[in-house]
Amino acid sequence: MTSPTLSAEREFIDLIADELASGVHAAVRSWMAEIEQVLGSGLSDAAKLLRIRDIAARAGCNSLKEHGRIV
Repeated sequence: MTSPTLSAEREFIDLIADELASGVHAAVRSWMAEIEQVLGSGLSDAAKLLRIRDIAARAGCNSLKEHGRIV
């Protein structure tokens, strides 16, 4: 049998985990929408690549930003 304190702590942890997962899900949906918009645009392939790299860099993919612009 679990104690009320342990049960409350577990409930709190589950609540925080759910909120984090919800935030990550919303962020990924937003980035994917931006990328889909770029892919559907009339930009050249090189311009699309640059825009997508910028989206990824803003999302925290610093390794893409550090490599600079590759065309």
